[in-house]
Amino acid sequence: MRNKKLFIPIISLLVVFAVVFTFNQVKQVMKDPLQKHVEEVTDFDIYAFENKNGIVDIALETLDTPHWTREDFIQLETRIIYDAVKHFPTEDINTFKKITVRFVTEKTSREISKITISGDTLINKNWEEVENHQLESNVDSYFYEP
Repeated sequence: MRNKKLFIPIISLLVVFAVVFTFNQVKQVMKDPLQKHVEEVTDFDIYAFENKNGIVDIALETLDTPHWTREDFIQLETRIIYDAVKHFPTEDINTFKKITVRFVTEKTSREISKITISGDTLINKNWEEVENHQLESNVDSYFYEP
């Protein structure tokens, strides 16, 4: 009799686990391939991601602390992402028209940085060679406010 009382809660728990696991797998499959590629190169959580008609908007979530919001830190991460997008396996790199990388704070969602480049800028720069302090002069639009 005792075994039957334990059987139902255990089965219920297994069903809940299976549903949650399946939902997470479906969510992973539905992600944009470029988003998956960016997630592999960044240490930040992606707050928002949009890739429509060659216009890519990537918002990264950061802690609102002096270390995580430092300009050189944000510049480095932005360069890493631009390099990842440039080397993303695609049939035609010219499909990227505009790429924006934004940083928003975790608790308040305040935008502290927004850096945008055109598809031409993406293609014509070697992002590994651009130094952090040179980023502002190598992009099409640059905003940073800690």
